[in-house]
Amino acid sequence: MVRAYAVWPAALLLALTACAAPAPAPKPTAPPATATAPSAPSAQPAVAPPTPSPEPDMGLGEDAEEAILVFLDDLAGVIDETSVMAEAPCDELKQAQAQDPNVFRSVRGYAATLKRVAAQSPELNEDDEVKATLVELDTTMGQLDGALRLCGIALN
Repeated sequence: MVRAYAVWPAALLLALTACAAPAPAPKPTAPPATATAPSAPSAQPAVAPPTPSPEPDMGLGEDAEEAILVFLDDLAGVIDETSVMAEAPCDELKQAQAQDPNVFRSVRGYAATLKRVAAQSPELNEDDEVKATLVELDTTMGQLDGALRLCGIALN
């Protein structure tokens, strides 16, 4: 008969092994020319997305509908990340600021870039869903600014 105290360590070891992170994927010897660097996992509440580089003439042409959907997806991602940050406890926000002093500035900058892209493109600027999502972005950015002020985090 096996006693419960003898099985417990084996069950704990099995549970820890099953919950362990998978082994990292092997790194390629030469990355493709269009590959981007993988992002490292972090303990901060959210990571700022990469900044797009808008072109002066933002006419979307034939793929306007697809471009609008991609743009809306980018906006939704920023809104989601900003919401997570705005709802995070002060200690997490301060930890994120300590790990990356530019994390909140990056989110602000990316949001401002998305707004400029929308303003430069007639297709985006005239789309009602894009307009509504930009208003939601402004609201969420205001909530983040308020949370940062409440936590004593100054970005200026």
